[in-house]
Amino acid sequence: MKTPHSVDSEFFKAVAGKAPWFGKDKWRRKYSEGPIVYRGVVAAQSELYKPGHKVGEAFHAITIVAVDKAHQCNEEWMQRVIKQLQDMQAGKVAVPSDCAELVDVMNEVDNDGDWRSGMLGMSIAEGAEAHYRKDVLYRKDLPNGFLPTNGIIPQVCTNAPVKKSHSPLTANIPVQFYMD
Repeated sequence: MKTPHSVDSEFFKAVAGKAPWFGKDKWRRKYSEGPIVYRGVVAAQSELYKPGHKVGEAFHAITIVAVDKAHQCNEEWMQRVIKQLQDMQAGKVAVPSDCAELVDVMNEVDNDGDWRSGMLGMSIAEGAEAHYRKDVLYRKDLPNGFLPTNGIIPQVCTNAPVKKSHSPLTANIPVQFYMD
């Protein structure tokens, strides 16, 4: 699904930034036609759940994002999957074999050397083409400097994965475009 964003709009300028010297047409298409997707935070360093005002601060988080039309902006699905994964991490429910690596990554959110990524296990994906990865989240990109209570951050998908083993590339949407 393409989500057209006028290249003259404030939204486009805030998300895409300055045009590169080369490849302007590809850059313009990437940001003007990329769909909006929800990135759900399934685990994060504890500091991200607390207010903070140091805009340069950055913390690790394990996130998931769906790139298929039915799930890319489905808040109910995202919250369901986040809850299931957090219950698995807490030991409240059994961990299916196709989610074991993701839960392991969630347990290692503080590990600077672990940057694994992959596909969300089909046992909980509900048919979604969803990916997980370790991210670095900056306070300046979050509403009020910390994670929203629902754990969901809207972004623009600038590059959908060509292979299932690749994670989608996304760009942050500045807070003023999705928070009051």
